[in-house]
Amino acid sequence: MKNAHLCTVVASIIWLLVLAIGAAGIHRVSTNDILGYPNAAQIRYYLLFPGAVLLAVLGAWLVALRRPSWRVGAVGVALSSLAVFPFYFFHFTGGV
Repeated sequence: MKNAHLCTVVASIIWLLVLAIGAAGIHRVSTNDILGYPNAAQIRYYLLFPGAVLLAVLGAWLVALRRPSWRVGAVGVALSSLAVFPFYFFHFTGGV
């Protein structure tokens, strides 16, 4: 169970930081009163996607706490979220 906790904590911290950075960026853009910014796509990309991944990781971890036989699934969700992160991050920062 220690591996499940470790993977979940690492994945949760990374996606929580991405969510916090996205929320700060959306807030800064919205305070500048630029027409059309932030748009729905930016809100989805910078807030909803990291939030959904974070909820999936934490949800899988909570299920694994109740049902120890589902530990492998919780680790799989956490590792999958970490595997997706570099691709999200390259696009998040504008590429290479």
